[in-house]
Amino acid sequence: RFGPGASDDEFESYMFARKNPKGVHFERWRHAYGCGKWFLAARCTATLEVFGTYPAQSSAPPAALVAKIKAKRPDWEGF
Repeated sequence: RFGPGASDDEFESYMFARKNPKGVHFERWRHAYGCGKWFLAARCTATLEVFGTYPAQSSAPPAALVAKIKAKRPDWEGF
């Protein structure tokens, strides 16, 4: 991350020129209009398909969720 002395090009590169790959992502969500709890979700950013959710306290996605993603997306190189 660039500080206050960064050039305009450095700041522009930091702010706008980053990878944004499509595909399966693991995201943190909050049930804002319900219980307010945080949870993790596996979602495809290209199709908006949600593969599943699991507790926010988990250190890794459940094996069943990973298997479900791999079954639908054989070329997926996630966990």
